[in-house]
Parts: sequence; C-alpha cells; structure tokens
Amino acid sequence: MVAVGGELATAAGVTGWADGEATEAAKTCFDDWLSSRGTAGDIEHDKMLSLLPDFIQINGDSRFAWGHRVMDDHTPKTLNRAGFKRIITKAGKSIKNNTDWHKEYGDKMHPDEIDDAKIEYFLFPNVFKDEVCKGYDSRVVASKMTELGVFEKDNEGKNSVKERFAGNQGRYYKIVSDKLSTI
Repeated sequence: MVAVGGELATAAGVTGWADGEATEAAKTCFDDWLSSRGTAGDIEHDKMLSLLPDFIQINGDSRFAWGHRVMDDHTPKTLNRAGFKRIITKAGKSIKNNTDWHKEYGDKMHPDEIDDAKIEYFLFPNVFKDEVCKGYDSRVVASKMTELGVFEKDNEGKNSVKERFAGNQGRYYKIVSDKLSTI
C-alpha cells in the first residue's frame, strides 16, 4: 500500500522521484523490518512460550522457597513468594523434607550430585496468570506448556497438580527444570 501511494504521488508530480523508486524504497523498508524481526511467521507464539523460562530464570532463587525447608525457622524468608521448589536427586527421588535431605546428602550436596539433580518448581496459579502471562491468555499458555510436557498434568487431566507444602495442600503448575530447555 505504501508503495502504491508513493507511485501515485510520483505520477502526480508530488515527490519528484523516478517511476519505481517508491516501490523500491518500500521493499527495502519491508526487507529491513523482516530481517530485524527474524521471521514472517507468528512471533507471538514464541514470545508466549518464552514467558515461563524467563520468569523462572529471573525469579528462581528469590521467589521460590525450598519445599523441604519451608517449616524451618532458620531459613531465609522468601518475599513475594511465587511458589516452591524441590530437588530431585540423581536417582529421581524428591527431597520433601530436611530428613530426606540429610539422608541423601548430609550437610551439603556432593559436586557429583549437582550436575544430575533437577529442580521441580511449583508455581502458584495466580502468579502464573497475573505475572507470567500478563498480556496473554493464561489458559492458552498453560495448555501449550502442558502439550509440550513442561507442565505436569494431574490424574484428572488438569494442567495443575495438587501438592502439600507447609501443611497446606494447594494447586500448582509443576515444572521440572530440564523441561524448560525443551521450549
């Protein structure tokens, strides 16, 4: 449309350009825009899928409380909590409390264990909806995350799971750290 408008203006003697110059300029602008965008396809889908890994990368240490230490009064407090996190050992066992931790690791985890351990994140649904998916339909994002295997389904086929932390059962979006790299 821009090219046609430019060519009509040129034909009417408004621009002083040669015939075809407006079309060539519009094509150059479009090609530059497309190159900086990276694709002619739908980028909203890619942006939508990057929301969760970005959120966990930024907030994983500060806004997720360790599930096995949530009742420990000596642990640092998690301000503005987004959920909980739990270690999955090299053998695939969940560390659910301090007793599990001490049986598995003693005072601290051996470096050989660190590389093969995973972290499960349990994200509050309201944080997912209001913060992670701000500007997007959280139901669409949750369905896509479940379809990709990032969110674990419960026995009823829901995108969230029931889990107990600090004596309270609630619903969470469950994400295993190694699944984030599949997005």
